Amino acid sequence: MKAIVGETCAGAWLQAVQHLLTCRNWEDYNLVLEVRCPMRRDRRIEDAMDVFLRRAGEQPLVTVAETIFPAAEYRRRGSAGVYEVYPNEIFPRIKPLLGSMPVT
Repeated sequence: MKAIVGETCAGAWLQAVQHLLTCRNWEDYNLVLEVRCPMRRDRRIEDAMDVFLRRAGEQPLVTVAETIFPAAEYRRRGSAGVYEVYPNEIFPRIKPLLGSMPVT
């Protein structure tokens, strides 16, 4: 298990990517990220990631993040938005847009 601690979400993601680049097939088992200040944004890293994703023809960072935790639905409808509306109504509509992105 590899534990990564970052100040922001984007900082932890960047460290995770740097770690995965050193792994065989860019894979690791039980990669755990701890974020000290999850509400603090790191726009510099987020903007760079969005540019990379767009150039690669992939979905923007917010779309990727929303598939992991649908924060917008949580803010709009509370836990019912996350556990009922999102998996039954929203995710089936966006799933085809995710392309080759692994979805569990």
